[in-house]
Amino acid sequence: YTFATRAYAGYVLSKNQQASLSDLRRLFDASVDKHTESGLAWMHLGAALKKAGDNQRAQEAFEEGLKLRREATYYYYGDYGSKIRDLALTYAIAAENGLEADDVIIELFEAVKARHWLSTQDRNALFKAAVAGIDSTTGQQLIALINTKDFQQNVDQERDFRTLITGPEYQSIRDIQGLSERIYASLEVIGDSKEAPKPSSNGVYIERRFLNLDGEETDISSMKSGELVIVELRASADRRTPDALIVDLLPAGLELENQNLSNASVDLSLLKIDEEPMSYWQRENQVEHQEYLDDRFIAAVRLNRYWTTTLYYLARAVTPGTYKVPNSYLEDMYAPEFNAVGTTIETMEVLP
Repeated sequence: YTFATRAYAGYVLSKNQQASLSDLRRLFDASVDKHTESGLAWMHLGAALKKAGDNQRAQEAFEEGLKLRREATYYYYGDYGSKIRDLALTYAIAAENGLEADDVIIELFEAVKARHWLSTQDRNALFKAAVAGIDSTTGQQLIALINTKDFQQNVDQERDFRTLITGPEYQSIRDIQGLSERIYASLEVIGDSKEAPKPSSNGVYIERRFLNLDGEETDISSMKSGELVIVELRASADRRTPDALIVDLLPAGLELENQNLSNASVDLSLLKIDEEPMSYWQRENQVEHQEYLDDRFIAAVRLNRYWTTTLYYLARAVTPGTYKVPNSYLEDMYAPEFNAVGTTIETMEVLP
């Protein structure tokens, strides 16, 4: 990571006119024969060198950056990156510096189309690429024709075009013709499912059980207001996943009992699960962070294929009524295509 970190530091410093040209040159000369997993570091270094006034080394760095590609692999590099993030930021830097990068943007579109989930890093990088692309084409006319089954819509303007259409109109789109030099279009479908998501897993796994205060499995389809239940979450993965996120949504009739508060109603560490005290399970798990929110329990954990991480939290039935019971969810925060949806019962009733 040393080269990538130093190159990015030089990029940030150069934007603030605080980069040392001699340091940037030394970094370039010392790294010119090194193998990297991505061309992004070279793009950062090239932009820093250009800003500092060394156009020759900058050009060589840009050529290396535009040539290298980060490929999707089973391994985790620990840099929060992905093929989409690196391509998007590579294009953004290329556009900022007036470089031709048509092959990068086309490859980026193909990579986005192939992915159903985007991380926060991916989304941020795509936003930067879009802004850089708009800035690089300021003043050019966007001329296009949207053809549907029932009508045609002309687009003729100097700014990016955005419109909201109904479901039937979306289904009737036949094509979008670019009448200017080149256009890029994206369609996003937004809506809510009428049914709960079906259980699924891709490289990671999540299971949930409900236990009573004696550590025995219990049925929450019917609970009395004020009654407590222990929620057990078991998470595992086929690969090293140091940035896994567990999200367990609560039925509307339940509330979390925050065990971090001094006035917690039950000391979980004194309870036993599978003949082991709760403190044992809490000690064994590699939990990076936990949050007790109004409508969900969240935990950031480290997973790998050699053990299963088990978490517990306490919930209390509060408001009488009948409620849907959401699924548990697990994902790799920086490779969200690795995710899992757990099983669930359909409804629960809280009795007065």
